[in-house]
Parts: sequence; C-alpha cells; structure tokens
Amino acid sequence: MGDFNAHNPLWGSDKLTDKGKKLEDFVNQNDLCILNYGSSTYLHPGNGSYSSIDISLIDASLTCDLTWNVHDDLCGSDHFSIIIEKIPPSNNE
Repeated sequence: MGDFNAHNPLWGSDKLTDKGKKLEDFVNQNDLCILNYGSSTYLHPGNGSYSSIDISLIDASLTCDLTWNVHDDLCGSDHFSIIIEKIPPSNNE
C-alpha cells in the first residue's frame, strides 16, 4: 500500500500517466492485484480536486480474502484512510 502519485483508470483515475503505466506493468509482471475499486483516496488542498493515488496491491491469491474501503472522513489529512479487512469464513467452510 502506498501513495504512488500514479494515475491509471485501473484504480479510478480519469487519466493514464507514465508512472501509472509503469505501476500497471509491475502489477501484471508480478501476479499482483489492485484492491482499489475506483474511490478517490486524496483531496488536493489547493484546488479541491479528488484523485486515486493511494494504491493497495496484494498477491493474487488473497483477492477473495480481503475487502477494501475508503473512510469518508479525512481525519485532518489530505488522504482518506484506507480500510482493508479480512473477510470472515462463511459457515459453510
């Protein structure tokens, strides 16, 4: 998980930057998955624009085991907190 300052529609950006393409290539080459589903993670304090620059990457084998959400309060920051939780096993398992 990190503040990559990279833009790519794969994680909710409205544009693709060189850094975003490089991160996409890294994800694909290393069998990783992006947990982000499009929610904004950053509010620019100068112009009030939102973007998705905080990206959570995981091993592909964990994709079905975790949920990813963005807290709706900035809590004094310009980045929204990201909440990743383990999905509890169902009663059928």
